[in-house]
Amino acid sequence: MDVSKSFYFYSLPRLIEPIHNICIFYIGKKPYLIEVQAGKCPQKRDGQTHKVVLDEFSKRNTEPSLLSQLIDLEKPLNWLMIKREDANYKIAKFYEPNIPEHFKKIVEFGVRKSIKEYLLDKSDLYLFDQDHAILAYPLRSIQLVYKKIKATGNFQLQDDELHYLCQLFNDKNGPIPEIHKMLRE
Repeated sequence: MDVSKSFYFYSLPRLIEPIHNICIFYIGKKPYLIEVQAGKCPQKRDGQTHKVVLDEFSKRNTEPSLLSQLIDLEKPLNWLMIKREDANYKIAKFYEPNIPEHFKKIVEFGVRKSIKEYLLDKSDLYLFDQDHAILAYPLRSIQLVYKKIKATGNFQLQDDELHYLCQLFNDKNGPIPEIHKMLRE
């Protein structure tokens, strides 16, 4: 599947900004946040892109159910950040059959089947399970927040953006229908 390991972290700002009328931007290498409201001034934020975005997502309680439990005794966003840092800095390359533990169940069940199950799961069975959370958590959070944003009317993907996102979710068998359906609804 042609999905960047950081897709989730880069998609979050685009997902939380319309709900809260904020914009996260940079001057040089320094992150800032501004509330899109008359008289508001930019506020400097500490940390790198991913940390700023995750902190804002958490602080603004965008979707409370996503922060309601721990994953492997860690706050979910911290757990994801640890896994991201592992992927980028500690185990940037891995080869089958020696894949990280948090991918094994997904590979065992199959990526397509897992994605379908995670997106259709209404009980959040997989969301906080360390064997599934690396994919289930980002998918569910994108799904929930995307629905919330669309309901506000403040956000609409342009055709080229929608086409680009749909292209990310393809594998050797073609499009992954559940993700395409979610994005197009």
